[in-house]
Amino acid sequence: MIDQLIILAEAGHEATEGVPPQYIGIGAFITMLILLGIASLVGGSHQRDEDSEHHTDH
Repeated sequence: MIDQLIILAEAGHEATEGVPPQYIGIGAFITMLILLGIASLVGGSHQRDEDSEHHTDH
């Protein structure tokens, strides 16, 4: 019985097709970098506008 389970587990492991976990990790990392870049661009442009208003007051 245990031998049959081991054989089924090995056969199932070889038969499974899917995305490797490394690709998922790399994809998540790239997605987070893109979101960080968008957030810094949006936040940075807003901060520059406020800084230019403060310099015109002086």
